[in-house]
Amino acid sequence: MKKFFSVVTIILGVSAAYNTWADDSSTCGYSFTHKPFISPMIIADLETWESDNGEQIVSINLPESMGTNRYFGDYKASGVTKFDPAPTVTYEDDSCTEDNGGCMAPPYNSYMLLGKTADNVYALYTSDGGGGTGEFENLLLVTFEKSRGFKYDATHQTFTNDRPRCLITRLSEIPLGDRSVGDIAMKGNIITIHTTKDFGIWVFSTRENEVTEHIRVPALDDLHGGE
Repeated sequence: MKKFFSVVTIILGVSAAYNTWADDSSTCGYSFTHKPFISPMIIADLETWESDNGEQIVSINLPESMGTNRYFGDYKASGVTKFDPAPTVTYEDDSCTEDNGGCMAPPYNSYMLLGKTADNVYALYTSDGGGGTGEFENLLLVTFEKSRGFKYDATHQTFTNDRPRCLITRLSEIPLGDRSVGDIAMKGNIITIHTTKDFGIWVFSTRENEVTEHIRVPALDDLHGGE
């Protein structure tokens, strides 16, 4: 544990919550913790680019996205340790090198499941690099929901509503900076982040810079209370 960090405590939901590493059927048949893993490229598409603001891609139809050309690529999972109770799942684009593409390091996307609340809000710690020196970290909150879309019947020239979808949906995101996280963990419905105040490894934080914030994220039921 690094000593001089600001501390951010995030409270998820108004109901009781718990951690679990065994995903259930609500995750569309894929997993953050074991095979078949959810592609890190799908998780990265739910994040906002460093150069942008707001939200762009909010939901992705997981069953019809996994294994497609858009998200094609091998990814690997690290081992589970007492410090990281869930694997880190990483995709690296090895085709981009300094000579071919000008990459100083392979571009990558990765995530680690921190835990989930009782009403299935999943908290992910993510890290992304574009081939340069930056390694940008985020806290991403997602959930899963089933819905339907229209399916075109060419024989009868009509649409039917029997196209099932299982969506992974972004709920919120907190940018954590460039390699600024010293430690991040979830206990119950509380996420504790130890982080430097400004630019991560480029700033030596002092005890005077320590800040404690308490951020409450509403439960899923609260989303239906307003527009």
